[in-house]
Amino acid sequence: MPYRDFLQEQFAVIASAGYGKGHTLESTPAAIGVIDYWENVDGLQYAVKAWCDGDYLAVLLLCGPQEYPVFSVQEMFLNGFRFPE
Repeated sequence: MPYRDFLQEQFAVIASAGYGKGHTLESTPAAIGVIDYWENVDGLQYAVKAWCDGDYLAVLLLCGPQEYPVFSVQEMFLNGFRFPE
């Protein structure tokens, strides 16, 4: 089972936007990112972004009521990840 499917099951996700591929991280140009947006059975909204640089995998998520979080805050958090040097 892919890790994304495992997470969706754990969070009782009922809807998914699907992968948004091709994201890059300024601090680690070799890293690739994938984003997805989910909704669970309780109506919570999730923004989930995974980063991989070939050595490390990081999965970050934000969740809250509908239309949360504010897009600029979401971008700052999800793109603020830093890999170890």
